[in-house]
Amino acid sequence: MAVDFAPERDFGGHGAGGVTDGRTAAGALALVGWSGTIGAVHRKRGPPVVFTRFSPEERAWLASQRLGRLATVSPDGVVGNAPVTYFVRAEDTIDIGGMRMGATKKFRKVRSGSRVAFVVDTVDTSAGWHPIYLEIRGTAEAISDTEPPADGFSREIIRIHPDWVRSFNLPATTD
Repeated sequence: MAVDFAPERDFGGHGAGGVTDGRTAAGALALVGWSGTIGAVHRKRGPPVVFTRFSPEERAWLASQRLGRLATVSPDGVVGNAPVTYFVRAEDTIDIGGMRMGATKKFRKVRSGSRVAFVVDTVDTSAGWHPIYLEIRGTAEAISDTEPPADGFSREIIRIHPDWVRSFNLPATTD
């Protein structure tokens, strides 16, 4: 089967892993309406996408979820990826908090200057294979002695300033 990765409908280089019911990755991608070639993944490249603001659909999706994954890089190049609780702010930043945020490796990596990637996704299998995905890349700051974002959280947060966002299959908003 041939599958072509269109720029607005790819997995950002992650492929279609996680298919465990006997279908091939190509078959799973065909279920969500993709066509073309698969093997070595070739993505069409376009002009860089510059982040200005979250769309209404992106903001609603982020607000409807509570768990995301934050990827950071240490000064010596070791990549870490951790599940985190987050909060979307009015100024289109993402605050990440926790019970001991200031004592975590991710907080130290951000303090040392790590760029970050942040993903919120799910797969709705109620009517076939329907991935919902939002990825943010950007800079982050490690903030100490701030008002905790929720009860039980420490006074340290990581604030993400997006400079690139990609999403697909987000539910439509009813504005």
